[in-house]
Amino acid sequence: MSIIQSVRCPNCGKLAERLYLPLLTQVQTQCGACDYLLISCTRTGKVIEAYYPGLNYQKLSESSEQPNSSSLRGISKLLKIPVSKLLPTTFAKS
Repeated sequence: MSIIQSVRCPNCGKLAERLYLPLLTQVQTQCGACDYLLISCTRTGKVIEAYYPGLNYQKLSESSEQPNSSSLRGISKLLKIPVSKLLPTTFAKS
């Protein structure tokens, strides 16, 4: 018998579903909002399959026509990439 639990998605924070599958000795966590998926073994804790989308670049581009320094710093921090590597130097200096 499988058990379904509502949990918060570790990727986007919205409600997700965690399925406990004892016959397969697996736990599956999935989010319909961001397409996050994690399947792991309940005995060993090893990840069997995982998929989680990164930044939604379409939403980022819709949020502002021109990137500003604060949004670049946030993206830079998240991706662990210097701001100067995100855009040509003419934009990175502003």
